[in-house]
Amino acid sequence: MLADIRKRREFHRDIKKIKADLLALSDKGNPDDSDDPDIKLHRQLSGKLHRMQEHLEIFESNIVIRKAQKRALEIPDFGEKRGWWRHNFEQGMPDEAIQEWLTKKGVRGLRRMISQDRRKNFEWWWTKILIPALQALIPIIAMILVFATKK
Repeated sequence: MLADIRKRREFHRDIKKIKADLLALSDKGNPDDSDDPDIKLHRQLSGKLHRMQEHLEIFESNIVIRKAQKRALEIPDFGEKRGWWRHNFEQGMPDEAIQEWLTKKGVRGLRRMISQDRRKNFEWWWTKILIPALQALIPIIAMILVFATKK
């Protein structure tokens, strides 16, 4: 968990640095010459920013998917929830290279499913285990106190 937090922080720090570099580059002005090194650098940084944001989405998606799998929740696939999934499929790509990950909408939906399961689990433990146990213990404790004070 701490490793996930560190990695997320690292992603955000790198994205922030790239955005600052892009902003500094765009403050210089935009010459019309397409061979200008600043324009090439701007394109490279824009591509790198896009890839970093995509890697962050994949990372966040994997965290939520792992939590859902831990709770043995059924995760809707691409066919069931089309707006939940994104992929990097391109024509001619080998199947091993194709990645699928949750979109922001999918992450929110899966987090909602996890919290509903957590709430349901808590309610079950509370109503089926803790309350009956307390109901059984309170009279026993009361009887012990009554007998202890009679002496």
